[in-house]
Amino acid sequence: MNTIQTTGIFHMNFKTGKLEAISTESALQVGQVVSYSDDAKAEGIRLAAERDQAKSDKAKKDAEERTRIIAKYPYLTQYDYSGKASSYAVGAKNMRKELERAFPGVKFSCRSKSYSGGCSIHASWTDGPTEAQASPIVDKYQECDFDGMDDSTSYRHSVWPEVFGGAKYTSASRHESPALTVKAALALGYELTEADFDQHGNLDETRAHLSYEICQMIYREARKTSGK
Repeated sequence: MNTIQTTGIFHMNFKTGKLEAISTESALQVGQVVSYSDDAKAEGIRLAAERDQAKSDKAKKDAEERTRIIAKYPYLTQYDYSGKASSYAVGAKNMRKELERAFPGVKFSCRSKSYSGGCSIHASWTDGPTEAQASPIVDKYQECDFDGMDDSTSYRHSVWPEVFGGAKYTSASRHESPALTVKAALALGYELTEADFDQHGNLDETRAHLSYEICQMIYREARKTSGK
């Protein structure tokens, strides 16, 4: 076993024979025998106390938040960790309940699935609220964030999915009907009829006698138009 004698923020590594810079916190975490100065010991005790206090504060805050949301959302099903239903399945049901209460008259589909390395919930609907309007509800059920810059995943440690279920990732997509697209086109000064759409409900450039660029502009307008 190597012994490191520590003074301040430096230690002598007797294995390499070199004086190396090290934080007191790092020294506390290494699996080696460490000899500290009084200042280093005090700093280590302070850092440990801060970590313990932070954990205690978070636990208290999470307990208060858990009590608050359970009281505020009595119509949602709590995830019971019994294994009878997965967290993402419970989360999908609760997500649909919330969306339908927030946007009456709109039919939502919230489907969950699991896959190697995680799970997800996807919400979809036609017309009604825009994706931006529905996203605050959908986003509550997401447990992680993915950073494509360094291909890393970070956990949110949110109380919501712990109580009402959730998935590693959530997403939402709205389909715009021909009627809503006609409304959006009119706002831009283009008059369309449902005869300008194909059998799948997509705007047909040839039938509408419009360029691809104008059709895309109309679709962009439709995506930000509420279907109320």
